[in-house]
Amino acid sequence: MVKSSCSLLVHAPIEVVWDFISDVEEWAPLVSGYLSHRRFARDHVEWKMKIPYGIMKKTVTAELRVKEWIPPEKIRFTLEDVKGSFGGCGEFTSKADGNRTIMNGWLSVNPKGSRKWVPDRIFEGIMEEMIVSLSHAIKIKLEQN
Repeated sequence: MVKSSCSLLVHAPIEVVWDFISDVEEWAPLVSGYLSHRRFARDHVEWKMKIPYGIMKKTVTAELRVKEWIPPEKIRFTLEDVKGSFGGCGEFTSKADGNRTIMNGWLSVNPKGSRKWVPDRIFEGIMEEMIVSLSHAIKIKLEQN
């Protein structure tokens, strides 16, 4: 299992952060390599993205399912490749710090099936890029408003 995390100070109140984070469709386009998304329900979204895979880029379709909402502090989710090559989970948490918010994100992924042979360092790089770039993109988006 490969896990990556990122913690940032966002210059926005926790309620503003929660309003954005609690709508998965809002931050789907901010995912690194984003191509498109489709919403099935408030807690179920399918993302299509192009991710680095060694020296190539691979198109991946993954389903994100929110498992827990704790306003305004936490959203916990699972992420699964529709072809079954990886599965994982993650969360965003936030804590008020005056008129700012400390936002933490982490993502954990397990290669499955034919992808089990892929070295952890490749998945580490992918996960690091995804969670760090997503967290920074969310911070920038929130601070622009």
